[in-house]
Amino acid sequence: MRSDEAVADVMIVGGGFSRTMAAAEAVRRGLTVVLVEGWARAGQGTAYSTREAVHLLNVPAAMMSAWADRPDDFVATGAAADAFAPRRDFGRYLQGILGAAVAAGLTLIEARGGGAARGRLGRHAERRARDTSGGAGAGAWQPAARADAG
Repeated sequence: MRSDEAVADVMIVGGGFSRTMAAAEAVRRGLTVVLVEGWARAGQGTAYSTREAVHLLNVPAAMMSAWADRPDDFVATGAAADAFAPRRDFGRYLQGILGAAVAAGLTLIEARGGGAARGRLGRHAERRARDTSGGAGAGAWQPAARADAG
């Protein structure tokens, strides 16, 4: 195997909220993860990458924890529980979760404009990766059997 090829239990393409949290949860469960984001907004996606303070969440901060097992997680960052916090604040919160996942071993491949990430994946990973959004080929990729799988 070449040294520029990504090897992981899970490869996720897209770095918005849902895929960032799927990657972070997989890392929490001890899996090796590669997260590929083609628009340099990993952890935020379109919804939470705004710079405008007037773009607010549509539910109170107390209902916006990213973790089901930590319901006060977002509020613990300083958001008022009953306030409709700025989306950019929630985006920073998500980037913190992503940063913790990277520190725990997640591999993040991020590129502006989408195309640069393709060349960094390596041919092996590119052949095996499939879009998880339901497009052509969705669900076709299966991970290699793990040595510890029973």
